[in-house]
Amino acid sequence: MFVGPEGAIWRTSATIGAVVLAAADIWMLSTYNHQENARTTRIEDVDTFFWKMRIYRGVAIAALDAVIGWVMYLSSTNRAFVTPLSTPERIEGTLRHLESARSKMNATGVLRNTIARDAGLRARTQAYWVDEGRMMGEYMEDREVVEGVNNALENRINIETISRDAAVYAENLMVAFGRPNGST
Repeated sequence: MFVGPEGAIWRTSATIGAVVLAAADIWMLSTYNHQENARTTRIEDVDTFFWKMRIYRGVAIAALDAVIGWVMYLSSTNRAFVTPLSTPERIEGTLRHLESARSKMNATGVLRNTIARDAGLRARTQAYWVDEGRMMGEYMEDREVVEGVNNALENRINIETISRDAAVYAENLMVAFGRPNGST
């Protein structure tokens, strides 16, 4: 409930590990010969098995918790044990994104219709685009801007390659329509 599906997959492993530790603890306690301490004559010879077991039990539980915590961290952060999403989960996620995009587009359409139907808003929108066109025209008249745009276009766009690609595309398109070599 608190860790999600990434942590839930380790619940069985943690339970099995705890059962194994409990079984080992019970076996060690049941097989210990506690009669030996009854025959010792000096305090140094007394075996402090039960106190040692208390420490070992705590260390074993802490080690199990550390290992389970480490693998939960690795699986939750997708650093290890990554399981890909199932097909229905991927479809659901994609549909959720598409629905969100569609609702945003609908909201934008409603807003645009509202602006187009209101005379004051329509006038403000038209004034904005007139000012935008005028300002961009002024900027594009500046000599440094024109040179910068030309340099950018020369370095990015190879007109010959684009023309050649367009000719090949148009020729293939005409072949697809059943007119070989672009003949009409």
